[in-house]
Amino acid sequence: MARQPKVDFGSIVQSKNANGSPIPETESESTPEPLVSKKRSYPSREGKVPVQFFLNKDAHRQLKIVSAETDKSHQDILIEALNAWFLMNDKPPIA
Repeated sequence: MARQPKVDFGSIVQSKNANGSPIPETESESTPEPLVSKKRSYPSREGKVPVQFFLNKDAHRQLKIVSAETDKSHQDILIEALNAWFLMNDKPPIA
């Protein structure tokens, strides 16, 4: 099997693509606009950090039931539970 001659891709890409059609000019060749972060800002979350933990399915189901029965959010219930735990450990309830 004979070795293929080396191809200079630069000469192919200069003004035409591999199919022989002209390469369309794009806006990307101009100065790109800086990316703007679309980070959401929630005033109620200012100064707070997220804390995540995992529950088994039964505990999660029970949390949802108690949440619906008491008309409290999961966050409200967990803050209440964390404050109770702080008190049990002789700490101020600051959550």
